[in-house]
Amino acid sequence: MALVLASGCRTSDVPDLLTVYRIDPHRASAGDRVVITGDGFPEARPARVTFHGDLYRPGAAPEHDVRIALNAEPLTRNAVVIPFDAALERRFAKHGTDAPHVTFRGDLRVSFEPAARGRTEVAGVAHDVAFDVLGTEDAPLETDRELEGTRSLAFLGITGSIDAEARGLRILALDPEGKAALGGLRAGDLVQRFDGVTVLSLGDVRARPGEKLADVAVERDGRPLPTLQIPVDGLSPFGAEELEGAATLLVLAVLAVVLPTTPAGTLGKWFLRLAEARSSGKIGLSRGPLPRIFEAVVPGGEARTLLVASIAVLVGIVGAFTWLATGRSILSPEADLVALLLVGTVPLVAARFVAGGASLHRRFSMRRALVASARTLSLLVPMAIAVFGAVLASGRFVVAELVADQGGVPWRWAAARNPGLALLAFLLVASAVPETGDPSAFRSAEGMPRAPGSPPLRRQILRLVERSSLWVVAGLAVTLFAGGFRVPGLTAMVQEQSRPWAALGVAVFLTKVAVLVVVVGGVRRVTARVWVEHVAPLWVRWMLPLSVLSLAVAAAWATLLDGLSSNAPGAIAAYTTLGLGVLAVSGFIGVLAQRRPGSSSVNPWL
Repeated sequence: MALVLASGCRTSDVPDLLTVYRIDPHRASAGDRVVITGDGFPEARPARVTFHGDLYRPGAAPEHDVRIALNAEPLTRNAVVIPFDAALERRFAKHGTDAPHVTFRGDLRVSFEPAARGRTEVAGVAHDVAFDVLGTEDAPLETDRELEGTRSLAFLGITGSIDAEARGLRILALDPEGKAALGGLRAGDLVQRFDGVTVLSLGDVRARPGEKLADVAVERDGRPLPTLQIPVDGLSPFGAEELEGAATLLVLAVLAVVLPTTPAGTLGKWFLRLAEARSSGKIGLSRGPLPRIFEAVVPGGEARTLLVASIAVLVGIVGAFTWLATGRSILSPEADLVALLLVGTVPLVAARFVAGGASLHRRFSMRRALVASARTLSLLVPMAIAVFGAVLASGRFVVAELVADQGGVPWRWAAARNPGLALLAFLLVASAVPETGDPSAFRSAEGMPRAPGSPPLRRQILRLVERSSLWVVAGLAVTLFAGGFRVPGLTAMVQEQSRPWAALGVAVFLTKVAVLVVVVGGVRRVTARVWVEHVAPLWVRWMLPLSVLSLAVAAAWATLLDGLSSNAPGAIAAYTTLGLGVLAVSGFIGVLAQRRPGSSSVNPWL
């Protein structure tokens, strides 16, 4: 099903029936109006404009495969206008004072929704578009960057000034033994781009920390030359990227010593002891626990009477995420994320409200219903905070943009590159472990008999809602924190332009979601089936404050990286997170591999 949808619903499969000519002006800041003109634009119709390409900042590593989608209003025939406000400026430049100038290079896509149901949208793409965003900054900061640019020119042996029409840096004289001359530059050349950044001021001529060679686009005698590579080794000597491996090992060693002494370490040791007590003496799963583990994936047991409904709901959820993975939107690009969060939480709270008020007694009790809903909300609030944290840290709100900001390999996932987001991802998944069905319908961990009163149909509906919520939560976790539908080794642009790669991306996404759901089922098996009633006080006392703290850490880390010109902190965080994950999985497998006789376990939450 996923492959069929992916092959038929790709945004890139929409025929380019329109022609996009230009974007004017090529430079904009907050308060400007950006006009896009073309041919074949529907009259008096709003458009969806998508910038898809790379962002370059002076003295910083480029940001690849960025997708920024925004709305444009009709202006005249074959023209739409974008009000370029401060919010849009921040989407390009992140923080105006940290990145006062950013150059976008890539594709500009303009699409119009169909005028009538049953028709397809029309779109057009302009390739190799260059667009500069000029942020506002304080005069002292601007002076500092100009001085830094002057120092760079002196280091390279260049004497020059900005062209009168601001088309680049005009080289007036060169040191014949300088690095610029050795790289092929000549007096009279016009330097138009330096490391991808359009040269509009002296402050744009800056190398990245630890960089050896800088790519320079030059115009000579009115004709562009092939890109030159100028040696800049020593200009920005802070080569933090070269220390990533050693720093990762050091951080891992420190965490391996410190974490066991913290509450997190205590919880981890308890979980390993519990897994050891419940292991059957061999690696793998015996036939007995399989229904318990996979009951979150497929209907079973008492839910068989609602088999058709369960399958329909599961297909609907998987289809919705597949639809998003193909580049489409369910409601609108700005509302899809909120809609998914509401679908995963509101039915669960409503079901618990109804069942909680009448699960043990024939008459409905408003007090019991409110208590049951409040306990469920205590688990759902960390989920909402995790979603908000992903949006806050990335500065993106559209699902496609959140996924495009990540990579396909694990060390490029959002959860790996930001410690705060890693904690939020953990809390999001952990909040799905306690079962939110009707506890009166099942035996408790101590083997107490079932409590009477809960009708089978209500019990089945509760399990259906709980299972549906788990799949939505798993989909959100993969989308926001685990690379979404990105294929490892491919750029987002290449993946979008190929149906087979797009279908593979959908398959990768659904595989990660299914694996996460099975993992939750396995954790439920090990923890002796934990109910919301058992852990609600723990979530209120510990998990809610921890989620708020993780949100602050995620925002602070994202702000720190925005202000740095090196990707090393993010890479060290990614490798450290992966290392901790490998250690945790290895410890868990090691515990299961110990051939000790299994023993009964009482639910510790009681």
